[in-house]
Amino acid sequence: PFKVGDQLIATCITSGGNPTPKVTWWRENELIDESFEVNSGHTTNTLKLDVVSKEDLNTVFTCQAVNNNRSVPVSTSLRLDITFPPVDVRILENKGRPLSNGKETHLRCVSTGSRPMPVFRWFVGGRELIDEAMTVEQNLDTLVSHSEISYLPKSSENGKTIVCRATNEYFPDHPKEDSYVLNVHYVPIAIVSFGPSLDPDNIREGDDVYFECHVKTNPKF
Repeated sequence: PFKVGDQLIATCITSGGNPTPKVTWWRENELIDESFEVNSGHTTNTLKLDVVSKEDLNTVFTCQAVNNNRSVPVSTSLRLDITFPPVDVRILENKGRPLSNGKETHLRCVSTGSRPMPVFRWFVGGRELIDEAMTVEQNLDTLVSHSEISYLPKSSENGKTIVCRATNEYFPDHPKEDSYVLNVHYVPIAIVSFGPSLDPDNIREGDDVYFECHVKTNPKF
């Protein structure tokens, strides 16, 4: 397939025919090029399209050769298949909402404009989510693609950034992504430790010993 912005060059060559055939290019039913050349028994017409655009998708270009009013024209056609990079990516479902530690949640990401369907990848704190169940689909008429992932948030991921990234395989250097900071709720976690001035390996009978209790929780007390 062609990429948006590519140049299209298509050469049509016919052999033989008496009288020499006229070779033309048509866009759908519109004549766009009749500048053929004759050389050594071959008639050639080269079609040039400087910039391929989205509007050219599935356009049919036909090369036609005819040498008189009584003969049936000979023709061959090509249909343009064009790839587009994604233009936008958004995380929709549950974006920004508090999540619960260990409770399954569903996150949904929508990409628009990519053809073919982009490859979706999810990351949390730079770690790719590769073991979670994911479903993907695309509406070919609107070029809207969806990725939904089932995800078990962890308390250690609170404050980390979750990213949905969409990449068209033909445009690997032009990914689109959306992200937000996770707010993971979890029950209090108590951590008891010796005071900072104590050496736990050098405590003797009669020494004053004190402990510190640190509590982590979200939301905070």
